Amino acid sequence: MDYDMHILNGKEAAIKIRQYEKENNLSPSIIFIVSGHCNQRMIDEFLDPRGPVYANEFLKKPLMYHQLSEIIRKYAQ
Repeated sequence: MDYDMHILNGKEAAIKIRQYEKENNLSPSIIFIVSGHCNQRMIDEFLDPRGPVYANEFLKKPLMYHQLSEIIRKYAQ
């Protein structure tokens, strides 16, 4: 999901997804965050497995098709 979504940004959406999974004893979904403007602190926060977001991947724009394909293939196995 894109970090800069209009109604609910990617961070807020990921936190809500993780809360829902926890409350309903669900396996974690695979979450990719995509952003064109980010810094290392932001990336670390999103990828922290102990944090409330815990995205599986953080992808920086511009994103090339082959990069996305490789990441999807990695999680599809």
